[in-house]
Formats: sequence, structure tokens, C-alpha cells
Amino acid sequence: MVWYWIIGLMYAGVCVYLGFYTGKKATSTKSYLIGDRSFGPFVIACTWAATWVSASCFLGAGGLSYRYGWPGLVSLVPWLGGLVFPLVVAGKRLHLFTDALNVVSIADYLGTRVDSKFVRSFVSLIVIGFYVPVIMAQFKGAGVATAALMNIPYEWAVLGAGLIIVFYNTMGGFRADAYSDVFQSLVMALAVIIAIPSVIWALGGFNAINLKLAAQDPGLIAFTEPKLFTLENQLLAFLFVPGVALAGPIYTVRFQVMRDWRILKKVLIYAAIFSVLFNFVVFMGVAARAEYGLTLKNADMAIPTLVMDKLHPILGALLIIGILAAMMSTTDSLMLVVGTALAHDILKKSYWENIEDRRMLMISRTIMILIGFICLFLAFVKPPPFLSLLLYFGLGGMGASFLGPLLLTLYSKKITKTACVIAIPLSLVFYIVIYFKQFGIGFSVWKAGLIGMVFSIAVTYILSLITKQTISEETMKKVSKVI
Repeated sequence: MVWYWIIGLMYAGVCVYLGFYTGKKATSTKSYLIGDRSFGPFVIACTWAATWVSASCFLGAGGLSYRYGWPGLVSLVPWLGGLVFPLVVAGKRLHLFTDALNVVSIADYLGTRVDSKFVRSFVSLIVIGFYVPVIMAQFKGAGVATAALMNIPYEWAVLGAGLIIVFYNTMGGFRADAYSDVFQSLVMALAVIIAIPSVIWALGGFNAINLKLAAQDPGLIAFTEPKLFTLENQLLAFLFVPGVALAGPIYTVRFQVMRDWRILKKVLIYAAIFSVLFNFVVFMGVAARAEYGLTLKNADMAIPTLVMDKLHPILGALLIIGILAAMMSTTDSLMLVVGTALAHDILKKSYWENIEDRRMLMISRTIMILIGFICLFLAFVKPPPFLSLLLYFGLGGMGASFLGPLLLTLYSKKITKTACVIAIPLSLVFYIVIYFKQFGIGFSVWKAGLIGMVFSIAVTYILSLITKQTISEETMKKVSKVI
């Protein structure tokens, strides 16, 4: 247990230092929210991959793999496609639009692109509504991992990890997010490279693990299962994931902060390597099922339990720190996006456009603190089970709400303000209806998200054909130049 404290405190110390270091550089709202668009390929790749693979992967997906076996692990394969699709489809254009329109977020882009304060504010509210529960889930992941690491109560674990991330995120903004993601990516990669082979060896190899699984239930070594990870849902995920990746502000903001769109190829290569490494840790959920059967009361504790039971304390501490790093790398991005939505997209752009930059920076930091404490409180009150499913629901909701306007405005000058004003709230309602089984309709999170995204694209396109273009001439000149 001593090693868990030593490595854990060392990790916390680095995060606190990054908060102080980056806080000195965040001297304006622009540098605080998007780091002055100064980041190169390795930093962008690390922050992209680390955010993409969160505690919902290390704990939530590990819990699902513990519950369902190999089908839960197979479900992660489409997530690799989620790295590629946004980079290829939107990377260059979104970066160029960010420069041309001088915007700092997806909500800001959509609102400025179609000259609509309503669109900017409504998309911001959607982002806040879907991301706050996900932040709460990430704090739960921090609590579970830290409690296992330090052998302390869950509540103290949530508070400790949460305060660290609120501090460095509040101090440094996106630069703190980016630099900490680089550090966290290296920690996660090292943890996976060393610890995973050790676990496989400790359990007797792949064959021994699969034999134990088959003895419990032959379905555990299949590629699908009849309830959650059906063949239909596994195939749907290959379409669902790229769409939600493109519509997820915590991912696409990375295109807005690049110093040059020409670095995209290098970003893709680096990010793919890190993502493959990070996703492989979920195999430990399968291994935990083979070792413990269904004796674990909390499925999300499968990986931490196996780590502490089978690995040397130094390796175990390193891997659980990797889980903490995964949580922090995603949570800092979530908090920054939600804080940007409240402070910049709603407050400044809709109600207080002439606010002094110094005051805006102070307000942004204050809002970041408030968001952190609200989500910490929610994590105390009712931490949700199965982190991955909650993440899927939030991502699917944003994809269904505004993927159509986002994707189509990147490629067409014909998308109208009226179409976006109608399509975004209509698509949101449609997604909620089909997901929560209203009127006798009910779909899985993957099917509801995919159908919602198709609906969003179709409605936006059709409405643009039958409504007049009212976007200002000045904005259209900027749009024409990019397209």
C-alpha cells in the first residue's frame, strides 16, 4: 500500500505543478480557452487520445467486459474508427473556419456560421445538459480508482481527485488540459505496456483465461451476446461512434487549437498508437471475469480488484494511476467545454459582448470552479453505475441534436439559419422520444443515437431546401473563402 501512496502523491504533485505553470501563461480569454492555437502534432495527438479514452473505458468498459466477457471488449473496436473519421472529414475545414470566423467552440462556430444567437445558446445548453452527468460519472471513476489505490473511503477519494482536477483546470484552462494530457498519456501508455502482459502471465495466458470463461458460460468467449452486445448493436456501433466523435465538442475542439491543419496526418498516426494501447487495458475486465466469476458486487471495480490482487504493488499503483489519468484527461476537457459554453458562448456572446477581457477571464475561472463543485456534489449524492452507458447516452444526444448542422455547414453554403434553428431542437426531442420509449417506441443507446443523427442530417438538409438564406453577406464571404 505504501507504493500506492508514493506514486499517487507524485502524480498529484505533477498535476498541481502543471496548474501553477500553465496558470501563468493564461493571461487572456483566448489563451485560457484555446491556448492561443499554438499546439503541435504530438500534443494534439496526446490530448485527443487521452480524452477519447476515459475512465468510462478503463472502469465502465472494464465493468461491461467483466459482466459480458469478450462481447464487451469487441464493442470497443469501432472506437478506433472514431479517431479517424473526424480528422479526415472535419479536421481541416473546422480549423480553417475557426480562424475565419474567430470562434472558440462548436456552439460558437454554429452560432456564428448561421448568424444565430439562439443556435449558439441552445447548442451550449445541450452541451451542458449532456456533459454534466458525464463529468459526474468521471468523478465516480476517480473515486473508485483512488479508493482502491489509497484504501480510503469513496467519498474522500472523490473529493481528493476532484479538487486536484478543478484546481489545475481552473488555473490553466486549455493549456493545462493539453499539457496534463501529454503527461497522462505517457503514464497510461507506460502502465499498459508493463502491466497488461504481467496480468496475462499471472493468470496463465490467453488460453487459460478463455477456458475459465467457457466453463462459466460459452457466451463469454463469443463476439456477441443476446441482450446488450447483439450483432445488430455491434454493427451499429461502427456507424454510431464516428458520428458522435464528430459532434463531440471535447474532441473537435482539438482541431480549433492546432497551429496548422497540415499536422493532421501526424496527429492521426500518434493518436492511433496511443488509442490502441489504451483500449487494450479493457481486456483486464475479461480476465477478472475468468478469475472471479460473478463474485464482485461492483462491476466497475473489476480492473482495480484484479490489479491489486495479481500485480506487484509498484505495477498495480502504476496501472491504477493510469486509470486516474484517463479520468482526469477526459474530465478536464469536459469541464473546459462546459465552462466555455456558459462563460463565453452564452454569457459573453449572447448578453455581454463588450465585457473587458480581464473580467471575462476571471468569470471563466469562477464558472470552472462552480462546475467542478456541482459535479463533485452530484458524484457524492448518487454515483451512476456502468459509466460507459452514461457516456454513450450523452454522446448520442449531442450527435442526434446537431451533427446535421455541424457537418453540412462545413461543406455547403446553402444551409440556412432557419433550418438550423428548427432542426436542432426538433432533433433533440426526437432523440429523447425514441430513447426513453415514449409512445411505445424504444431503442438501444446506439440505435437511438444513430437514427437521431440521420434524422438531424436529413431534417437540416430538407429545411435548407425550402427556406430562404438569411445569413449576412459578411459571414457568407468568410464561408465562401473556406469552402
